[in-house]
Amino acid sequence: MTFAGVFFALVVLVFFAGQYARWHLAKTFPAPGKMITAGQHKLHVNCQGQGSVVVILEAGLNDFSIHWHRLQPLLSQHAITCSYDRAGLGWSSPSKNQSTLQNKVNDLRVVVQTVGNGQPVILVGHSFGSMVARLYTQQYPENVRALILVDPASEHMAEHIPGYKEAIESAAAQFKGLRSIASLGLMALVTNTIPADLLEGEALARYRAVLASGSFFQGAFGESSAMLDNLKAMQQVRRALPPAIPVVIISRAINAGAKDYLNKGIPGQNGVWEALQQDLVQRLNATHIHSTQSEHRIQISEPDLLYRNILPFIIE
Repeated sequence: MTFAGVFFALVVLVFFAGQYARWHLAKTFPAPGKMITAGQHKLHVNCQGQGSVVVILEAGLNDFSIHWHRLQPLLSQHAITCSYDRAGLGWSSPSKNQSTLQNKVNDLRVVVQTVGNGQPVILVGHSFGSMVARLYTQQYPENVRALILVDPASEHMAEHIPGYKEAIESAAAQFKGLRSIASLGLMALVTNTIPADLLEGEALARYRAVLASGSFFQGAFGESSAMLDNLKAMQQVRRALPPAIPVVIISRAINAGAKDYLNKGIPGQNGVWEALQQDLVQRLNATHIHSTQSEHRIQISEPDLLYRNILPFIIE
């Protein structure tokens, strides 16, 4: 056999091994929740607990339900608590719709109507998810009991954080390349090399399985590519939040580091971020709480802090 023949045989072998590995990961780590229909795509919704109050958890940019794995069990002791995956992320199927902020609000509305029991819900939004939760609350205030924003993204980030625009464009380009690698099955053969900030144990295994076996990178490419336009779209929203809806903002520690990928190498980012947090507090007339130790993903590193500040809205 010629060298070219051997090389082709190896390529074919690796391809089929990768596809088997993807299939095996998907079978080993199935969706823990249920699938609901939102237009032409399916959304994965994972609800736990019981009670008369419903809490819905909206993840940050390119994150999904697994990132609530430490907070959700705490809240589920007192309420029905639902985390879900936006289209193309986690266990949700991709959507033919563009990754606009409004389309994400439309999907959230389907989730609320499906699990909300006809009563106002508590919305908890992290980072970019806070903008989805805010816009939803502005459009459907009658459906919201309280709004909790976890280290929320500001629609003015691109103008004020040095290097943000370049960082988000770089991330989109990386996801575009990684979606091909994942679809070929190469990532499924080396799942242990997939990094995941703060996730450990079973949550880490599930996270890696989803990235290697599903459509995650297509969804992440869509969200990242649309982020700058979504920031501009949020700036155009003029409708204020109803004063009757309580808003709580829980921000990272003022002197914490900034290890999440968008903030690497951005000098002075924490000072700018804090100023943007204060701006949101004033504009939303929110109660402001700071972590004393956490960075961006407070729901993983300090779930008790979120639990203590969400609980009063459940038991009031």
